Amino acid sequence: PVALIEPVTLSGASVSRASLHHPGYVKKLGLSKGCEVVVTRRGGVIPHVEHVVAPGTEPLEPPVECPACRSPVVWDGDFLNCTTPETCVAARVGVLAHYAAVTEMLGFGDKLLVEAYTKGVLRTPVDFYTVTVEQLLGLERVGDKLAQKLVAQVNSRRILPLATFLRALGIAELGNHVSALLAAKYGALD
Repeated sequence: PVALIEPVTLSGASVSRASLHHPGYVKKLGLSKGCEVVVTRRGGVIPHVEHVVAPGTEPLEPPVECPACRSPVVWDGDFLNCTTPETCVAARVGVLAHYAAVTEMLGFGDKLLVEAYTKGVLRTPVDFYTVTVEQLLGLERVGDKLAQKLVAQVNSRRILPLATFLRALGIAELGNHVSALLAAKYGALD
């Protein structure tokens, strides 16, 4: 979630949006529509809502359904999750986007991944390693040069450090630190 605020100048920059991180943070702050908040630029860069100064007029209601597939959502700690991630296109594309980002496969943006998923070109992270130039040419706005660059990106990421591969799997609570610990302890996927 993002707070839309009246424009204010912070550290020489005009700010009209601020990060709210996750739905749990919205709940913790007790945000409501029209409330007055204190905003800072953390690290001198990222606008961040610190706390509420004066309450607003309407409570903020979290969504009850996934905006992508309309399935119900469920709270998991501070986050709202779709209850049907196996069939939700946004959730499946999110898995692909996470894998591509962590492994640093550049060029696989959200629009391209949505179309690749919808057309059956990329369904799981394994599919990155079998995708061909010809398959990518079937996607909108993908010409020969881009298709070759994307395949080259995949080819350059065929061998990954174990910690990176573990983190790319998108397992809950398996971030940089824990994946590095596991890689150091076990040394290999086997």
